[in-house]
Amino acid sequence: MVAAYPIDVVNTDELSFNTIIERETFKRKIGISQRHTSNGRLTAKDLGIVAFRKLLTGLDWGVSDIDLVVSVTQSSDFAVPGNSFLYQKELKLRESCHLVDLNSGCTGFVQGMITLLSQGEFLNIKKAILIVGDTDILSDETRTESNKLIGDAVCAIAFEKTDVCNEYVYKNYNLGLEYSTIIARSSGARYCVNNNKNSLSPVINMDGSRVFSFIAENVIPFLKEFESEKEDKTEYYFIHQPNLMFHQYIIKKMNWETERCPTIISEFGNVSSATIPLTIIRHTKYIKCERIISLISFGVGLSCSALQMSMSPLDFVDEIGCLC
Repeated sequence: MVAAYPIDVVNTDELSFNTIIERETFKRKIGISQRHTSNGRLTAKDLGIVAFRKLLTGLDWGVSDIDLVVSVTQSSDFAVPGNSFLYQKELKLRESCHLVDLNSGCTGFVQGMITLLSQGEFLNIKKAILIVGDTDILSDETRTESNKLIGDAVCAIAFEKTDVCNEYVYKNYNLGLEYSTIIARSSGARYCVNNNKNSLSPVINMDGSRVFSFIAENVIPFLKEFESEKEDKTEYYFIHQPNLMFHQYIIKKMNWETERCPTIISEFGNVSSATIPLTIIRHTKYIKCERIISLISFGVGLSCSALQMSMSPLDFVDEIGCLC
């Protein structure tokens, strides 16, 4: 795994709040001391290229070795084509390399893994790369508190087929009935048709209170079912972290031990689909030997995904701070 993120940092202490008490309450409850930002000068693809190249170098893999690339992002360079084709162009991947693009947010890492594993098995893929993450996912300008949450990061993860078949438990839940809870309203064909316009905006609107209700009413029961279906006990939980309050709420309701649920929220904020792999990168000390871990994500859709798997020490782990 390799993480790439901008070196530019926004400190919460430097942001505008109505009062000092409000700022301190934000830091205590939301848990974000700083976040990395590209200030609009780097795209997810830019960071993905850096992470992809570093991953290949670290593993001593050639571009001709890659049989499959799965790109997961909400902030691709273009609506069409997807970023996977841009990775192929810039990295000179083989023309026969399978390319897959997923438009997914916070659940994207787990969804991307399942897509890569299933396609890899079907196509008998030997080596594959999963690239997840976003930059500049801007909340509605009128919701300044949301704009204090989002950080920029992209992770590249390498997969290699072996003769060992590891068992895993996967479960997902989707509530498309409430798709508008997190939505970029003016970003697609429906907006153009309804408003007779051809100009689009990537701005995302989020109903934070409804997201919390979704966690309480849907995610917690979902996770309890997931726990009951597993035969092996999870040693470490790597959970998506929209903010510290939601993270702690899930841990408390699930009666999990805090030390088994590492977090990166203080330094990076909410980094969308890059949250889980970046947390793993930052806490590889927990995987010095083979461990049973669970990956848990929830977000846009509304959706939730959970995957329990056995994880061995990684062959190569690195982080790269990128100049904006």
